[in-house]
Amino acid sequence: MPPGRYFRMLLIGYFEGIDSERGLEWRCADSLSLREFLRLGKREPVPDHSWLSRTRARLPVEVYDAVFTWVLQRLAERGLVQGERIGVDASPVKPNAALRAIVPARRWRGLTRDAGEQGQRERHRDADGCGPDPAGLQAQR
Repeated sequence: MPPGRYFRMLLIGYFEGIDSERGLEWRCADSLSLREFLRLGKREPVPDHSWLSRTRARLPVEVYDAVFTWVLQRLAERGLVQGERIGVDASPVKPNAALRAIVPARRWRGLTRDAGEQGQRERHRDADGCGPDPAGLQAQR
């Protein structure tokens, strides 16, 4: 495989917000314009996710740095990017537990993780009736 194809696929993933290699493979296979950008023939298959993984593992960090520096220089020459700094937002984000999506929020008020055994019983009681019935799932199997 041409090395440029790997970096083109990384750029597609970045610009389209695709962070999985399987998702990137699917997206590139689904789009004629992306296939053309990757310089694939009409009948040539899109590189699969395992090829992306193997290539990523084989390349040292310096290669990525050199390639993306080169890309940024080409973009700057054409006036598509400007500036001298890159800002990164590293704000911590509180995770959203899946159980909150199942149990209505009003039932969670006042309950904390540190509420002890009483809090555990209340959470389990409040969760009853929300989501699939475990007994019903066993009966279906």
